[in-house]
Amino acid sequence: PPALVNLTPNRTIEAGAALLLSMNVTDDTQLDFIGFNVTASNGSNTFFHASNASGNNFTGQFNSTYALGLLNVYGFANDTSSNTNASVNFTFTITDTSPPNMSDVFPNNSIFINYSVINISLIAMDRVGIDRVTLNFTYANGTTFTSFAFIRAGDRYSYLVNATSLQGEYYLNISVNDTSGNVIYTGPLNFSLNAPANGSGSNGNA
Repeated sequence: PPALVNLTPNRTIEAGAALLLSMNVTDDTQLDFIGFNVTASNGSNTFFHASNASGNNFTGQFNSTYALGLLNVYGFANDTSSNTNASVNFTFTITDTSPPNMSDVFPNNSIFINYSVINISLIAMDRVGIDRVTLNFTYANGTTFTSFAFIRAGDRYSYLVNATSLQGEYYLNISVNDTSGNVIYTGPLNFSLNAPANGSGSNGNA
């Protein structure tokens, strides 16, 4: 049967990161099929072909979008005489230590003219999954509240706040947690609610 040598060290990898597997494969006759069998911690199996990188070295690359935990990979090879060797084992641990990505946060340092409702929104993404988005809000009169009731549309999260036409400075802080317990914060944000300069009472954004 073919002879296989593992060229990829076992290690811990971050969820979503690209992983390159490599092994040296030789045979007395002619190699026929070379590939990898991936078994994730949730029991799912994936097969994929290896590519001839150079000489007797064969590689396969995939993104570690598998379930968190132990990932077992077996390298196998068949030759044209139907001999098989599946003795090479790669062992990886997939972890998630990266916080979510947050962008396009609104409002921040904005001025609203006689608005009664403010749409707070942001884009949040994570390689494993978003667990919750939390809003800590302070009205111009010092009243505070905390809410998890963001409405999700794709990667966009929105929350409508009734500003009650109370003029002054409003403060907010948003945090996003992923399903692995990682969290990212906006830090303090603010906006102002002002009365119309002409007293007309019309809504607008300065």
